[in-house]
Amino acid sequence: MSFFLCREPVLRRIPLVRYSARTKRENRVKVQLLKDFAQYGAKGEVIDVLPGLMRNKLHPNNGACYIIPELNMGPKIPVVKREVRLQQQRAQQTHVEQQAAHKERQNAVVDMLKKNKEVKPAVEPVAIDGLLFDLPEDAVVTGDVVASNGYSMITLELGLDTLRFSIVDGPVSKTDIVKRIQDSVGFAVPEKDVQVSFKGEDVESLSRAGEYQLVIKQGGSESVVTKKVLVKKD
Repeated sequence: MSFFLCREPVLRRIPLVRYSARTKRENRVKVQLLKDFAQYGAKGEVIDVLPGLMRNKLHPNNGACYIIPELNMGPKIPVVKREVRLQQQRAQQTHVEQQAAHKERQNAVVDMLKKNKEVKPAVEPVAIDGLLFDLPEDAVVTGDVVASNGYSMITLELGLDTLRFSIVDGPVSKTDIVKRIQDSVGFAVPEKDVQVSFKGEDVESLSRAGEYQLVIKQGGSESVVTKKVLVKKD
């Protein structure tokens, strides 16, 4: 009697293959912003965005337009470059910071003068950081205090920033400088008290681009205020 041993067939191993799905990057489209979008750019700027963003957020309500040269679809408004926009933003921020610093210095002058008036109400010369000026007994304390000899040197020292000019329309005269000083601090300075030098030499007009030194000295006083004047060609 014979027995047949039945063995189960050996299953052949099937090699496992791993498949990796590579995310397909969606093509971007070129568009021009017709409105300001804080997250994406300024009005007039040309940017590349995802089609979904253009469809759902930028394009509705005429917020942006497509730029497709092949279909003669170009910008609808003047193009604003990103570099120009950033420069404008930086210039605006600098101007705001300068205005805030100027206001802070004026407030410091007012506080200082109020304290001095409370401590010494009589008419006495008051010396602050080497700047000597007189306050009349009935003087009104404001940001622009006029000294007994004409104008406040301490207001010039604290309230006058670097002066900036352009020579695109011609040389800058002392009259232009005096007018800019008056616009900055609120009172006039005589031209005879203004001295301008370039690389150590006194000049009457600013005809070359560069950095000049401005010195304001009151007649009959030892007080001197020194500031910079920057001149550009454009």
